[in-house]
Amino acid sequence: WFVWFEADFVGITTFGPTVILLPTLLTERDKAGRYAEGFALLALFCCAAVIVFANPTPFGSFQTGSLKLVPTSTFLFPVVILMAARTPSVFVGLATFFVALVIVYCTTHDVGRFALTTLAEEDRMVAAQVSMTTFTLASLAIVTLLRERRLAEASLIEANTALSTLSATLEMRVQQRTQDLSVAN
Repeated sequence: WFVWFEADFVGITTFGPTVILLPTLLTERDKAGRYAEGFALLALFCCAAVIVFANPTPFGSFQTGSLKLVPTSTFLFPVVILMAARTPSVFVGLATFFVALVIVYCTTHDVGRFALTTLAEEDRMVAAQVSMTTFTLASLAIVTLLRERRLAEASLIEANTALSTLSATLEMRVQQRTQDLSVAN
């Protein structure tokens, strides 16, 4: 049961955000440049993910028998942060889905860092699942934080506009009242 639960959890966390965020691609009315930039960053991210996960020797590692995954996030997260900050959220969902696809492909076809023959197959599977889940959760946290920041910024701009309108209205009312009082005296 634990293996089924674990596999379902990994599948839901890696594929779920893409399914949930895909309709926002159609409903969000961003500029066409945001979509072009999103697809360009997604292509860059896909190339980087293939290079990172298909490389048999972990970057920055001189030990060939160990599975070092920390440098992976070092190479991929700057692109995720840029994508989350500048494009609609669905592009980060697509990026996490692509990472899951690359990790699954590399693991099942014994390519790259998940093909280390010094580790047992179960250990490689667990490492792949942990990598997918960790990357997905961290990416979703980044998207959530930046989206909340955008919403707070929009709310602040709206409140500032309302305050400016109220200030102008108040100024007009004060001038009108002053003029009425000067006429009455």
